[in-house]
Amino acid sequence: MMSRVWFNAVLVAGVGVAMLTWLHPADADFSVAGRGWNGLRDAADQLDAMPLAAADEYDSLASPGTLILVPAEPLAADVTERIGTFVRDGGVLVLLDDYGRGNEVLEALGAPVRFSGAPLVDPLHCDTNETMPKAVVGTTSGAGELSLVLNHGTWLEVEGGVDLWASSSYFSYGDVDNNGKWDEGEPQI
Repeated sequence: MMSRVWFNAVLVAGVGVAMLTWLHPADADFSVAGRGWNGLRDAADQLDAMPLAAADEYDSLASPGTLILVPAEPLAADVTERIGTFVRDGGVLVLLDDYGRGNEVLEALGAPVRFSGAPLVDPLHCDTNETMPKAVVGTTSGAGELSLVLNHGTWLEVEGGVDLWASSSYFSYGDVDNNGKWDEGEPQI
């Protein structure tokens, strides 16, 4: 009798864990399959993007198209070469930097821009707090102002020859020493 009670208890617990996993799967950050906060799934849907799970899938990149890349590890030279060919052929690369690997990709592509790596802060034009500044997206149609929220964003250091797509407000600054306030000498972005 006691073994039947234990069997039923384990069975109920197993079904409960399976139901919880099905109802609320573990979402990885920056995963198109994620249902969480990052918005990548919505962006991929709007851009008709196809997720690539492995480096050998980069051969399937075809222009015109859009590649959203969040490099968590260093990319092999052959992968950055495939990405470079994709961009030179007219593809669009949306590079998000969360792990400090974005500059490696930019350098490999010979791009005249780098992520600063320090926090971009905007005490006036922000979402939840000043470390989540809003950037205004430039529109060529003049159809109205669009904005996006940067989740602990940084600014770009531009050498020249690039077009701005979005910019922070006049009140934003680079918090180089990460002390939460603007200090003399810190850039006003």
